[in-house]
Amino acid sequence: MRKTFIRMAFIAIVAGFAACTPKITFTESDLHGKWQEEDRNAYIKFLVEKDTTSTMKEKGYHWGYEWDEGDGVYEKDVLNEKYGNGWFLYVLEGDQFTQYHKMSNDGAYIPKEYTITVLTNTDLKFKDNKANVNHSYKKAN
Repeated sequence: MRKTFIRMAFIAIVAGFAACTPKITFTESDLHGKWQEEDRNAYIKFLVEKDTTSTMKEKGYHWGYEWDEGDGVYEKDVLNEKYGNGWFLYVLEGDQFTQYHKMSNDGAYIPKEYTITVLTNTDLKFKDNKANVNHSYKKAN
């Protein structure tokens, strides 16, 4: 009986600590702007602009785009194909951020899910939930 009581007390204490762990949340305004991947000439830009053109517009997602100057693709190239190659929709919920990339062949949107681990005025770090790959960016001008 005494061992059972001690076990139950231990479980209650552990559950209490778990319930007190705050959930990390970020806001979309923290994410907005241009970011450069560390040690690469790859960029990602999160816009304030909301989607008003796609089949997903009712969800209130924002637009963003990415490019890799190491592959000879520059920001102006992506901007010339607005909402085409390099563009994505995104949503941020707590520390979870999802990009929706449009497939050019059938127009379907493919989600890529990430967990943000750091988001400050100067640093953005997130983990690709499927590939288990970490990404690290610095705020760019």
